Amino acid sequence: MIQPTSHMAQELLQLLPHQIWAEYGYPTKQGDGWVGDARTWELDVGGLSGRLYFYQDPGAPPARRIWTSIDMGTEIFVSDQEEMAEWILSDFDVILT
Repeated sequence: MIQPTSHMAQELLQLLPHQIWAEYGYPTKQGDGWVGDARTWELDVGGLSGRLYFYQDPGAPPARRIWTSIDMGTEIFVSDQEEMAEWILSDFDVILT
């Protein structure tokens, strides 16, 4: 039986490359880490996400956030075996109305 690690909605944000993200292992130059870049990146996702804040001007009405979610990919569970998974996503269109 396969169980997801979280039954709660999760958010995916795109961060533009910037020097400040280097501390967490993220790309710092435009084009790094995209299709065709065969390097492996070790990311401190928890370290970065623990320091991201959504700023809103004081006194402004609450911002309305709408997140579109797509469930895809694979998960590898902890075991005493060396696990490997590969998946490919192509020809994918997202249409929001």
